[in-house]
Amino acid sequence: MSTWDGSQITFNADMPGDPVYTYNPSQILNNGEIQYSGTRARDRHNLALVAWDNPDQSFSTDKEPVFDEVALAESGSVNELSVEAYGCTSLAQAQRAGQYALITEQTQTRCGTFRVGLDGGIPKTGQIIAVADPMLAGRANGGRISAVAGRVITVDRDIDLSTGAKLRVNLPSGKTEARVITSLTGRRVTVAASFSEVPEAECGWILEYDDLKTMQFLVRNITRPEWHQYQLECIQHEPSKFDAIDFGAVVDIRPISGIPVGVQAAPGAVFVTQHVVIEQGIAVTNMTISWDAAPGAVAYDVEWRWDSREWVKVPRTGEQSVDVPGIYSGQYMARVRAVSALNVSSLPATSLLTNLQGKTSLPPAVTSLTATSLIFGIALKWTFPPGAEDTQRTEIWYGQANDLAKATKLSDLAYPQSEHVMQGLLAGVTFFFWARLVDRTGNVGPWYPTGAGVMGQASSDAG
Repeated sequence: MSTWDGSQITFNADMPGDPVYTYNPSQILNNGEIQYSGTRARDRHNLALVAWDNPDQSFSTDKEPVFDEVALAESGSVNELSVEAYGCTSLAQAQRAGQYALITEQTQTRCGTFRVGLDGGIPKTGQIIAVADPMLAGRANGGRISAVAGRVITVDRDIDLSTGAKLRVNLPSGKTEARVITSLTGRRVTVAASFSEVPEAECGWILEYDDLKTMQFLVRNITRPEWHQYQLECIQHEPSKFDAIDFGAVVDIRPISGIPVGVQAAPGAVFVTQHVVIEQGIAVTNMTISWDAAPGAVAYDVEWRWDSREWVKVPRTGEQSVDVPGIYSGQYMARVRAVSALNVSSLPATSLLTNLQGKTSLPPAVTSLTATSLIFGIALKWTFPPGAEDTQRTEIWYGQANDLAKATKLSDLAYPQSEHVMQGLLAGVTFFFWARLVDRTGNVGPWYPTGAGVMGQASSDAG
């Protein structure tokens, strides 16, 4: 691999080697986000035609076919790749060149892109790095060092320990080293041998188990989107491929996830409830779908249905509840699927059929209603209580008798109007008044006052 690093051309060979640095979510920006992708199917060839210089034919170019029988059987068709082995005069070497191309394409299919801080300048293009992703691994396998005392390393989170586990630490000089763990007490990890230099607090660490390895990536491209950030574009690295190329050994794919493939438990009970919120003076009924967490799930797919209509999908979420705003009255049902880190979905867990009515509570009563005498008129004023923001109008009723049953509607007054004047009345005329609120969904509140009305009388004093 040839690279221009800004000042010179560097060359790297794809060969066995140890990671030069490690990364975990505590070092990765954007909340530890790693953007995964895969190589294209058409880029995974199953037949390589290797051009080499055959000494038995006066070193003229000859073609040596190399097959990947497993890949051929899986695809059912031939996908040919041309390989130029420059200066190769050995048939065995030509065959290994073909094996290298095919095995690399078939085993190194995962790509990853992520951003880090200034420590992104440590690895170079063509070098190997180790990356810990707890969401993919299914357990905590990376973080920061809290304290160091000799061979005792205090980590920043609880971890599980199994036989043969190794602690890999980034050292202050910028290199990484691994040591076998001998004991674990709380968060204090004791390693079998000291590191070549004393680790420091805040240095990154990752864990490797016999049954769970960290991902190894080959750095393909490094960019600097901002002066304090590096973006690393990497592709999967499989160390065991070299024995398969040279000696025909089986490629031992590193286990990078402890989550069972193809098995994901469903969420627990699913509940459908409602609540009313006030948005710009309007009472809006929202439906809340909630559920119990499922073991090993990293996300949930949620669907809901109103009466007998089609299922409606909600964007995938990592939370344990979602809100559906602005629902209508009716019968609702929801179902939730748990999704594992390997994108395996569970069977759906379904809620009971639930009746949701929207807002049914009555508006509150006005807190006061007063009547003031005017010349040939009566002035009315009232006040609104807290929680009446979704009021649509105020109804004012009046009558000459102090009897609500005999009263008639005087006016509908839009919210937030809080006063009204009756004019052109006879001097000394007396009326009794009542008021009530009506919200934007049509719910009618209680009367104020509940018994005898508020008396108002037009003034007979003409000044």
